[in-house]
This record gives sequence, structure tokens and C-alpha cells, in this order.
Amino acid sequence: MATVSPRHRTAPTDAPTVESTTLGASRPPNRATTGISLRVKTLSVVLVTLVVLLLIGYMPLYYTQQQSVLEIERQLMSTDIERVRQVLDFKIEQLDTLLVAYSIWDSTYAYAETRDPSYIESNFYQDMFTQFNLNILMIYDSQGQLVYGTHVDLLTGHQSEPPLDLQIMLAGTSELLQFSDTNAHRSGLLALRSGLLQVAARPIVRSDGSGPTNGTIVFGRFLDETEIAHEQALTQFPFTITTLEHAPVAQSGHQANVLVRRAGGDIMLPVDDATMEGFGLHSDMLGHPELLIRVERPRVLYAEVKRSLANLAIAFCVAAGLIGFILMVMIERVVLARLLGLGTLLRTIGDQGNLAARVYVEGRDELADLGRSVNVMLGQLEQTEQRRQLAERERLAALQQVNQQLHTNLAERQRVERLKSEFVSVVSHELRTPLTSIRGALGLVNGGVTGELPTQARDMLLIAQSNSERLIRMINDILDIEKIEAGKLSLDLQPLSLRALLEQALAEHQGYAARCGVAIVLEADSDVELQLDRDRMLQVLANLLSNATKFSPSGTTIALTMRCEQEQVCIHVRDHGSGIPIDFHDRIFQKFAQADASDTRQKGGSGLGLSITRALVEGMGGTVGFACPPEGGTVFTITFGNPLGTTSRLS
Repeated sequence: MATVSPRHRTAPTDAPTVESTTLGASRPPNRATTGISLRVKTLSVVLVTLVVLLLIGYMPLYYTQQQSVLEIERQLMSTDIERVRQVLDFKIEQLDTLLVAYSIWDSTYAYAETRDPSYIESNFYQDMFTQFNLNILMIYDSQGQLVYGTHVDLLTGHQSEPPLDLQIMLAGTSELLQFSDTNAHRSGLLALRSGLLQVAARPIVRSDGSGPTNGTIVFGRFLDETEIAHEQALTQFPFTITTLEHAPVAQSGHQANVLVRRAGGDIMLPVDDATMEGFGLHSDMLGHPELLIRVERPRVLYAEVKRSLANLAIAFCVAAGLIGFILMVMIERVVLARLLGLGTLLRTIGDQGNLAARVYVEGRDELADLGRSVNVMLGQLEQTEQRRQLAERERLAALQQVNQQLHTNLAERQRVERLKSEFVSVVSHELRTPLTSIRGALGLVNGGVTGELPTQARDMLLIAQSNSERLIRMINDILDIEKIEAGKLSLDLQPLSLRALLEQALAEHQGYAARCGVAIVLEADSDVELQLDRDRMLQVLANLLSNATKFSPSGTTIALTMRCEQEQVCIHVRDHGSGIPIDFHDRIFQKFAQADASDTRQKGGSGLGLSITRALVEGMGGTVGFACPPEGGTVFTITFGNPLGTTSRLS
């Protein structure tokens, strides 16, 4: 028996209480499971074990009984076949015994010489043939010539010549008519076209048995249906005998003569569960095994054994069922109920999370040891949980301290960033005003307002004017970045012709491109209207064209292309410069990002142009990207998804 008892000395005051439960007092509550239950598995194991034991016990017995029955039937069949042989030999011996009275007789001895018809008339009349069931009478003289021969049909009484094939077989110096002494004789079966013939042949001698022999007398009896019936009355079971040439087809589909010769003896073949047939060879009068005996008999013993085995199988199944039921009851009470009850108690502890609870399993077996082991595990888990909670509290305290420090650092960083932005904004504004005045003044002086200047002075003023314009552009870029990051840069979107913007950007940039020795061509297959900010779009195009011009070798061509592709409008800026290093691809749109310091010193720039370009394009509802073709150079692509774009705002 197992129960759950809470340990109040270690449990917190608000811990849930697990009620005491007795193992086996009630079935465990139904719970959703994903596999086969333990009871089903145990039942399956018991059933499989019983089935295997049943097969192990029954199948050898079944096989042994079957083999024993087949062996007994084989022996009985061999006995029956041998009995048929004995009956055939007995009938032939009777025929030979009858022949003795006529072969050792002076009258017969004299007839072989005189051929007196009265001998035949007085001794071989019709009733004599019928009485002894004779069909053939043949008398040969000492030279082997047929003196007298007749064939009597016992049903009609008609007499005729003996069968021609029999006459041919016995003609001349046939070994069937040759005898070594006066007591010799020959008997057996001969296969004729007209059927099987029981034959007995003896030499003709005087009544005192002295010789010399004066010919041969032959009696014959056909194995017709009447004779077979007489012999079946002696064997007390049906049989047939045929020549191997006319052997019947066995149940297996082979010729019986082939099966008998292959077996080298008598064979038995079951026809079905009720009948079996047997075949055996029988030698003819010449000693050749040319005759086949077939015997058919009922399988009485097989049927009895089959019924006995069926009853035994039923008994085995009933016994196995009772044993299985008893085993399941015992396993249920001794193991399953206690084990499943213990599982239920552990699930209850797990559901309530009360590690202070303990289980109690009655007994001194392995399940009781398991319950004690579970209690030890629960105690260790309880201690581990207490240590974990303590460590969790310490970790939370440390995290709170770290979070507080992070909040402090973040606030300080935000303050520094805000001061930096304010400083940059103030400095930019303060620098742009005087720089604008300086650029204007230098422009007036270079325009000749103050009069003609010396060549050296004019060149220096032109350099100063160019550098002032560069500084103003850098300050404008810094101010744009600050506005974008602060979310204060608004776009004035309105329907504009994209081709017209491209042509304007190309015209404004042709002078700078010509000074760098680079040509710019525009390729546009159509024109569309997009919701764009004119000035900001021109700024984007100027940034891309300026970069392409700065990094293109002199004498090359920059392609500015517009394409409408699958409800998208794409603008491509293609140069033939050195391309963008692979390790710089991920940082190309970041602020103040420049690929190479030497190029920066040579070409100039603040590193803000592409960052501003991406922000402006995305603010107008598009995307910007780049690719480096294998043949060299760089292609920047601006894509707008919908020609009927709507007004959007940078964020």
C-alpha cells in the first residue's frame, strides 16, 4: 500500500496539501496518454507468451502425431498391398494345384501322343471350366507344338482359339515351356492385350511321376471383374491390378509407375482427409516387375487423430486462457495496481508542485524500495529547489543592479548623444552662414565685380570657392542626417515625370562629368509618373552620379537607365570603376562609411551620401541596392513598387 504524506516541517505555510492516497484502493484517474498503457503492454506480453508457449507445446505434438499417423497408415498400406500379393499368389497356387492332377496322369501323357478327342470330351467339358473358373486350356507336345487349345467365355459358354499373343508367347522353344525336371512348374501372371491372365504350366509325365516329359499343359484364368471380386472377398478391401503401361494417374498428378520406381518400393499417397491410395509393384510370370497394384482404403485413424488433436487444441486454448486470466489478476494485484498507484501519486505531487510531500508503499519488495528511493529523490529535489530559489533571488538582485547600472549608462549615453547632436547642429548652422557669405563673396570676386585679377590670384580664389562649396555640401549632409535621425525631415511628394527628373539630373551633372573626363548617357524606354519630392529625388540622383563619376576612370561612360519591370520602376546607375570591396558590402549604407582611406583622400567625400540616399529613397516608398558585376564596376539600383505611389513620411 502506498500513501502520500506532506512534510510540514519543510513545506512552506502556503504549500498545497496532498491528500493521503492508498495504493490499490481505487483505480488511478484517467489521464491523456500518448502511448500504450502499462496494462495493455502487460496483457500483450502475457498473451504473446501464452501463444508462444501454446505453439511450442502444441506444434511438436501435432507434428509428431501427424508423422506417427502417416507412418502407421504407410505400414497398413504396405500390409494391404502385401496381402493383395498373397491373395494373387494363393489363387495362382490353387490353379497350379488343380493343374497337378492333369499333368501327372497317364491319360494326358497318352493324349499328347495320340491326340485322342475323347480325352478332351471326357475330361474338359463345360461344367469343368465353370466349376474351376478356368478360361484357358493349352496342351503342347514335346516339340513345343500346340496339340490342343481353347478359350472359354464363362459367361456365355462360347469356346474360341486362345489369344494370339498368348500363343505367340508360348510358341516354339519358349522358356515358359522349358522344365529342368519332371517336378518343375511355372506359374504367375501374364499381361495380354485382352487382360491379365493367371497362368500355371507343368510338364506332362506319367501317373507315377516318371518321365520323360511328353509336353506341357497350361491352365489360365483371366483377372476379370468376377475374379477380382472373388479375390477382393479374400482381401476384404477393394484393389486393382494393371500393367505399368496402363498405370493410373496418382493424386499428385504423376504417373503411379514413375512414383513407385522413384520410391523403390510401395508408396502411399493421401487423396484427401478421408481416403488414401497405395501403389506397389508385382512381378509377372517371367519375374519382371511389370504389374502395378493399387489399393484404396479409408483414413479412419487419421480422422480419429485429427479430432483428438482438435479437442487437444481447444483444451490447450482453454487452459492458456485460464492461466492468462490468473496471471493477469496476480500481476494486477501484486504489481500493476501498486505501480500505477505510485505513478498517480507522483503525478499528483508533480501537478501540485509540493516537493515536501512523501509517498509510502507497504511491503518489503522492490516496489517498496522504489517508494523509498522516490522519497530520497523528492528530498534531494526539495533541497535542490531551495538552493535554486536562493540562487534565483541572488541572480534577480544582481540583474536588478545591472539593469539599474544599464539604465544609468543609457541615460548618460543619450545625454551625450543629445549634446553631440545639438553641438553638431549648432556648429553646422553657425558655419553655414559665414561659409555662405564667403562663397558668395568669392563668387562675386571671381565674376569680375572688383575688377580684373591676376592669373595666380584668380586660381587661388577659384580653389577657395570650390572648397567653400564642398564644406557647405558637407554641412548640408550633416544637417540632413540629423533631421533624418530626429524624424524631422518631411518630403513634399507630388506626381512627377520620372524621365524629366532624370534628364534634369543628367544636365546638372554634365559639367562635373566633363571635367572628370567621363560621359553620362540616359537610357529610358518609357516614362511614368511617381509620387516624389523633386529636390530630394534630384539630391539622390546627384549623390549616385557623383559617386559614379568620382570612381570611374577617365574616358569611360556612366549609364543612367530607367526600366519598367513587372509593375516596378527601376533606375540603374552603372559605372566601370574598381567596384566595391566584398568586406565593405555590409557597411556601404552606414554613416561616415568609406571603402578605402587612400581613395577618400584622393576623391574626397564625407561618407554620408549613400546613407542619406537610402533614407530619402525609402521615405519616398522605394528601395535602393547595389551589385558588382563579374566584368567590373558597380550598379546601384533604385526601385519603386507602384507607379501610383502615395505620400509617405520619413520616420
